[in-house]
Amino acid sequence: MLAVHVALQAAVIVLQLQDSNVLRVPSVRLLLQLYDVFFVATGSFYPMILLCGILWPLEGMSTGLRYIALTLPFTLPSQSLRDIMEKGYTIADPSVYHGFLVTVAWTAVTLALCFLRLKYKKT
Repeated sequence: MLAVHVALQAAVIVLQLQDSNVLRVPSVRLLLQLYDVFFVATGSFYPMILLCGILWPLEGMSTGLRYIALTLPFTLPSQSLRDIMEKGYTIADPSVYHGFLVTVAWTAVTLALCFLRLKYKKT
């Protein structure tokens, strides 16, 4: 994946140096922007999955890493889901309720940032 990204960026640099009209085509620019977005999303998704307690338990992490893991958007919801499946908890239990609130809060903040970006986007 990294090799493909590097090759694509090298091609863009070569086209820019040649002052090519290819990069002025809106669909090509959009494709390159989407590729960069997907590359960054993949790079941020894997560390979150590793640190949130799904693959590696929080109890096995150092204290500092555990505090970082608790700030990630998947940690408390995954603990809530584990409590529902393994312990039979309901939404009324605090651990499940907190996981649900974290999910709602991350969704609301992300949507608010997207709406603000769209509102103040300069075209």
